[in-house]
Amino acid sequence: MCYDVSVIIPVYNAQEYLKECINSIIKSSVFNKTEVLLIDDGSKDSSGEICDSFSAKHENIKTFHIANGGVSNARNLGLDKACGEYVTFCDSDDYYINGILEKVLLTLESKPDLLFYDYLYEQEKVLKVSYPFPERAMFSGKKDIAQFFKFMLKDESFNSSCNKFFKYSVIRDNNLKFQIGQKHGEDRDFVIKFLSVCQSAFYLPETGYFYRYVKSSAVNKSRTDYFDNVYNELIFKREMSKKFDLDDREAEKCIEEKALHQIISCTFAASENDFSSFKASLHKLFENDFLMKILNSNCNASLQNSAYKKIHGYLLSKQVFLCWSFIKGLKLKERIYKLIH
Repeated sequence: MCYDVSVIIPVYNAQEYLKECINSIIKSSVFNKTEVLLIDDGSKDSSGEICDSFSAKHENIKTFHIANGGVSNARNLGLDKACGEYVTFCDSDDYYINGILEKVLLTLESKPDLLFYDYLYEQEKVLKVSYPFPERAMFSGKKDIAQFFKFMLKDESFNSSCNKFFKYSVIRDNNLKFQIGQKHGEDRDFVIKFLSVCQSAFYLPETGYFYRYVKSSAVNKSRTDYFDNVYNELIFKREMSKKFDLDDREAEKCIEEKALHQIISCTFAASENDFSSFKASLHKLFENDFLMKILNSNCNASLQNSAYKKIHGYLLSKQVFLCWSFIKGLKLKERIYKLIH
């Protein structure tokens, strides 16, 4: 049986929130038109049993148990198994709100390649994420679609795959997958690759998804590959920008400014480790000619925050200990770090 929508949910040790997530779909009046694919990614808690219990009650909820391979691997399996005309992704600790599935399915009758909507984001307080695009408008053609890529060069709020519905035929025909093994930015890269082959999009100005900030989740684990990720994103964006009809100089300026802010952000993040690890991380930065060129470029004028500017100066002069001491001495360090990361 085919469905209007396939919702792909990677599940890993999510027993605390999983039922709320799945029930937010079940209570929808369009649940019978929806396929739910639960990918149990080697959970060690009771998540697998919870998935099985839902599958036993509903024929349109399917559970797949696999060895732990990461969220991208789990999503790719979901794409292989999906049979919906559209697919979307939901994190197992998040949930749908405000009858969004009914509103989405009604809007999808116009058959856009991509539909996206607003969402709520919880981190200390609940924030709403919306977009500066014409509402309830159909965007079509490369020029229209390119504006979303251009927006993503400056703003990370469009990166998520969870507040978007993708036409499955576009994914299948272009063999689009999430990059397995990528630890950061896998959503962003998938969305950009989809946009590069997308012909139409629709912005539904409804708040329909609640993103829960879970401190134990993978994105909050200590990392040491900060500047490697900045470099990889820089190269990826440069390569993908060739697929959109944008002014090369304007795109490059956006890419460089974003990379500079990420370098500063990653310096804050690296300071959460001990000094030895911080020093090792910064030396990886200093050894990367591409990133050092960004530090020395004219885009530093975009640094408005005084702490940013101070750290920029320390990085340019490679004063590792002074940089470390400055960050550790900031009374508002935690607030600043959360703001910029």
